[in-house]
Amino acid sequence: MRVVWTDPFLRASTAMIGLSNVVIQVVLLLILLELKNSDHPPWTVGLVLGMAGVGGIAGAALATWLIARIPSQLGYRRALWAWTAAGADRVQRQSLCACRVLGWGRLRGRCQ
Repeated sequence: MRVVWTDPFLRASTAMIGLSNVVIQVVLLLILLELKNSDHPPWTVGLVLGMAGVGGIAGAALATWLIARIPSQLGYRRALWAWTAAGADRVQRQSLCACRVLGWGRLRGRCQ
């Protein structure tokens, strides 16, 4: 903790990665909830969870290669922008889904 706390880049990146992990887990939970509520077969839940695992293994396998070729700060910035671009078109749908799950739609009349 002392090393992370004394380095501004590590401190900021640790906080951002922690927050992004929370967001990713919430999105995964919303996807699984949507699969369950839309009467998809049970194997689709396993497929979604399995693909998340495959993505983690692929990322771990590529990490050493990427670290050797791309400076850490540049790689981190590119990764954040890539996540932003990948999620930009889904923001509206995820917001509506979160609205439904949390019950805000009934309170505010924005979601049905």
